[in-house]
Amino acid sequence: MRKRLKSCWLSACLLLFASSSLQAQEGKLKSYLNSFQDYEYSDVYLAKIYLDSATQILPEIQDPKLIGDYYIHEGWYFQDIAKYEKSRESFFKALKEYQSINAYQQIADAYGNIGNAYFDVDELSNSLKYHQKSLVLNEKIAFSATDSLEIDLAERGKAYAYTNLAAIYYILKDYDKSMEFEKASLNYEIQRDDSLGMAISYQGIGELYESMGQVDSAYYYLEYSKDLFEKDQYSYGLIRSLISLSHLEKDSVTARNYLLRALDIAIESNDNFSEISLMGKLLNENFNLPKQTHDLFVQRILNIQQDTVIARKTYRVYRSLGSYYYRNNQFKKSSEAYQTFISSYLKDQEVNEKSELKSELIRNELQLKAFTDSLKIQTEYAEKSLEDERKINKQKTIITIAIAGGVLLLGMTFFLFKSIKTKNKNNRLLNAKNQRIQDQKELVDEKNKQITDSINYAKRLQSAILPHLKDVQNEFSDLFVLFKPKDVVSGDFYWFEKKKDLLFIAASDCTGHGVPGAMVSVVCSNALNRAVNEFNLVSPSKILDKTRDIVIETFAKSGEDVKDGMDISLCCIDKSSKTIIFSGANNPLWICRKSENVQHKEGSEIEQNGYTLLEYKGDKQPVGLYSAASEFKEVTVEYFEQDTFYLFTDGYADQFGGDEGKKLKYKTFKKMLLSQQGSDLSRQSQYFDEFINKWMGPLEQIDDICVIGFKP
Repeated sequence: MRKRLKSCWLSACLLLFASSSLQAQEGKLKSYLNSFQDYEYSDVYLAKIYLDSATQILPEIQDPKLIGDYYIHEGWYFQDIAKYEKSRESFFKALKEYQSINAYQQIADAYGNIGNAYFDVDELSNSLKYHQKSLVLNEKIAFSATDSLEIDLAERGKAYAYTNLAAIYYILKDYDKSMEFEKASLNYEIQRDDSLGMAISYQGIGELYESMGQVDSAYYYLEYSKDLFEKDQYSYGLIRSLISLSHLEKDSVTARNYLLRALDIAIESNDNFSEISLMGKLLNENFNLPKQTHDLFVQRILNIQQDTVIARKTYRVYRSLGSYYYRNNQFKKSSEAYQTFISSYLKDQEVNEKSELKSELIRNELQLKAFTDSLKIQTEYAEKSLEDERKINKQKTIITIAIAGGVLLLGMTFFLFKSIKTKNKNNRLLNAKNQRIQDQKELVDEKNKQITDSINYAKRLQSAILPHLKDVQNEFSDLFVLFKPKDVVSGDFYWFEKKKDLLFIAASDCTGHGVPGAMVSVVCSNALNRAVNEFNLVSPSKILDKTRDIVIETFAKSGEDVKDGMDISLCCIDKSSKTIIFSGANNPLWICRKSENVQHKEGSEIEQNGYTLLEYKGDKQPVGLYSAASEFKEVTVEYFEQDTFYLFTDGYADQFGGDEGKKLKYKTFKKMLLSQQGSDLSRQSQYFDEFINKWMGPLEQIDDICVIGFKP
């Protein structure tokens, strides 16, 4: 018994020693990485020594987060020495480590670093993609986090993403978009009193104004950034601001002083790249520096250029050297310097031309997206304008009748004091006019009756295409449909079909609302029925492809270019395999699932109260005539017994209301869904109905509403 106790005691001591040793190594790694950051910009070689020390103990580290942190620092080092492909590899290694433990903030930061790595090699499309991923994930973290530190880190990540996106749009020469992101970043930095962040944003805004030719604004922001960089002693930013200010200065003496000051800072901070660039600028004869100073600059440049990495990144200085040698009658050296410059320049131009071509392609893609969004906005505006015009015309008719009645009343008062003969004459005229008004009223009443009959007929038509709710509920464990047309009839509709062992359910939003929307809904519902029953399709994506063909064919018979159609979320449920296949046109599928059942990378995620909302987005195209149409895609999802699925149109989230009369928005809608998990669906339906009515208050319902919730 004693031996056993002794053995256990020894084992415990060994484990404690191993744990203590591991903690010590982790502490060393953190210290080395912090020291690397301290010297990264001032002494790259000393920084490399600290990184090498971290590399030596990396095999002993078990914490994926610390391993990921190491690869981030390794990636930064490779960026510093212009080995951009290796830097990207390191950042992807870090991302993999962070993803293995769902370290979402670090994942967002890794996305940003990968975006920067692609930016370094002018792969702007990939850079844009990863910075957008970083922005979206930071927004999700900020939305769902409860800890103030987590929220602050996510907000700071958003600010960094804004700054990086601004840099991409600057290269794409979309200065308005770049300015939008710079100012978004600046707002965060001002709120957090982040002076260094403010300095970087002010510098970016100043350089934007410089590119736009607005010299006074550029000078103001660059001076502001310079003062903040001085306060924070951030040499790299201060040098860049001084160089930009020298470009704006028309007075050569003032410009020279900016450059000389920047050179002093570069030398003091061991920034060889900036030092060479500045000495090259100061070799310009317009700055009137003594020949001895020029000679010292040349010797220093040649010494630093022995480093091949620095030489490759600062080849433009050879043009200044060529000019210097020429002025001093050293023609052979001048020729050699110019040849080196031209050779490097041509290689750089080839890269730049490819980069410019990529930039142009990206600009075209962004312009196409903006144009598509603009068309949608114009369509919505045209529909609203038509409705407003109808209301105005109705008001004009009422006002006209009121004015006519007022004039008539004045006439009667005036002629009341006339003779009996005049009074009788006026009475006859009045009777005649009253008869005409009565005739007009009867005509208006008849027209109103015809319109009302047409609307009621349209309602009967639409009611015929909607499935009986009880029949649908019988096929599901639980289900609700919240259906609130804006008018008597609706452009939204819900659809259900059963084929063998498969259930099909959809929420659809057709072009327009009221009678026009209802007519389109009849066409679209009929097309869905034909796709399933006539063409025997069961794949949701194929059903949408065929439905689009039928809708386009139907409207083509009018002989006009009709672009009416629908946005839709369509699900096919296979209870035997517990799977749901989803395909959508502009509208998504949301799933509320217990967080313990959620697998990583299962979809766009947001978590609250032990439940996670997963989002599967539809294709960015409608079911109808569309210039950039492509085949619809679909996704298969395995479901758990407690999962709740939601399909909906945009009417609920787009409704204006609340104390400030703003849109409800999808962010609030998601929170509402998560807050109701654990309640049966009939209670959820009642909650959503009461909430939207209270939210609207006295405001008008702006669109049709259709929300479906179900458990298979």
